Amino acid sequence: MRKSPVSYFHSSFIRIPIGVAALVLIAGSFAQGALETNRVRVGMPVSSLAFLPLYAAEAEGLFDAAGLDVTLFTFRGGSDSVRAAVGGQVDIAAGSISELLSALTADQPLKMFWGFNQAPIYELWAQPGTPELPETAGLRFAISSFGALSNQAVDYMVSQAGISPDSIVLVPSGGPAARLAALQTSQVDVALLSQPTSLIAEREGYKLLGVMSDYAPNWQNQIFYARTDFLESENTITAFLNVVVEAIDLIESDEEVRTRLTMEYVGFSREDAELGYASYAGTWPRTGQPAREGIDILARFHAESEGLDEPFALSDFMDWRYVKHFGGTVVP
Repeated sequence: MRKSPVSYFHSSFIRIPIGVAALVLIAGSFAQGALETNRVRVGMPVSSLAFLPLYAAEAEGLFDAAGLDVTLFTFRGGSDSVRAAVGGQVDIAAGSISELLSALTADQPLKMFWGFNQAPIYELWAQPGTPELPETAGLRFAISSFGALSNQAVDYMVSQAGISPDSIVLVPSGGPAARLAALQTSQVDVALLSQPTSLIAEREGYKLLGVMSDYAPNWQNQIFYARTDFLESENTITAFLNVVVEAIDLIESDEEVRTRLTMEYVGFSREDAELGYASYAGTWPRTGQPAREGIDILARFHAESEGLDEPFALSDFMDWRYVKHFGGTVVP
């Protein structure tokens, strides 16, 4: 499998006074002791609105104010991201259930610890004149990379439409913007998009074939996972999650901040940034509570595609201590 080059964002922090609020958040950590480490490297598979709280925490200086030295790395798909987590190049991966399940199938020491984003944002857009989804066997579908959530999402949607995933051709193309570009240049017949790239596809006259929300409304879009040894850094991880929650509050309350950061980090126009946020509003749970239904769908589909006797259960790969700490509920 082709290994993609890594790029990363590391903007200059804007130091803002958090004061008492930051002290209260840090005091909420497990042992109320010192951070095990203040250095946290976070990997993301692609640039996406799903990761907007992380962009906000970096750009607005929230990590810095909490005493954390956080670097955000952006890869070219989930396969590269999960390899970085396994190899210790990143401490926390913000990615998909699909890439974690693939790693667990290979007996890698990783666990999920936070349900980060639950937006069922995927849509299939095609060249004008493309037949309906049940008749797309043999066509080229743009995904981010093999084994990534985009791969599993396409496979799941076409299977629900009644055709075998083996009958379509998957074309690794990168993030949503790159997948749209592949569609625009006719390198593919169909592209898996999300807002705001789907808005652009609609304006340009491409054909909508299907939306994920029709198949799985309770969808686990992105999670946080890490090596089991790093998960013992309870004070550091709790401080990190406190900042993530603070950043969620910030983007949900400040339209100008979220629009500016979407333009800066994801690369879209102001109009598309404002429209695109609508599909993500309210989809970042402040307790990290997992979307069980969507996770079970992906686990079952992963088991079928990998020929496993039984799908992984959530209890097989979930470390519940952080969700419990933030007021979430343990589910069997």
